[in-house]
Amino acid sequence: MVGLAIHGGAGGDGPWKGPTDLDPQRIACMHNVLTTVGSMLEDGIDALEAVTIAVEMMENEPLFNAGIGSVIAADGSVTMDASIMRGSDAAAGSVVNVKKIRHPIRAAKLVLDNNWPVMLNGKGADDFAIRNGVEQVSQEWLITDLRQAQWKKWKAAKSRPGSTDEDDEAMLDHD
Repeated sequence: MVGLAIHGGAGGDGPWKGPTDLDPQRIACMHNVLTTVGSMLEDGIDALEAVTIAVEMMENEPLFNAGIGSVIAADGSVTMDASIMRGSDAAAGSVVNVKKIRHPIRAAKLVLDNNWPVMLNGKGADDFAIRNGVEQVSQEWLITDLRQAQWKKWKAAKSRPGSTDEDDEAMLDHD
């Protein structure tokens, strides 16, 4: 029997005010991740690779604060972090403040697999990831209409980053 648990993020849409119109889509995505990766685990895929794939799937989903759809920082850019740990020997890998890659989790796994120091930061992390085959993307690709609208609302209100309520009406044509 395979056990697998994921979570859909820890914020980024503003204060908790109950269910939103986007929740059914988020739940469907998480169900798809669990079903897909659960089947892979039952077929014998390595657990560390399964975790990496699960996070990549969520980094590909614009409704989550990871990869495409990440919350925009105060300066208007997207910076992302990811970490992964192997339980058998407590080895870890992480990247922080990456701006140019599609899958920060894949970069974190590369750090772990290559026995680098536990963490790489910023431009060095981006460069390492790209040199080792992680797909490079532009900042514009990472920013969705929903996050852009939230950032503009935040900027106009001069609040702290990520503090705007989720506003489904601000989403122009989001898929």
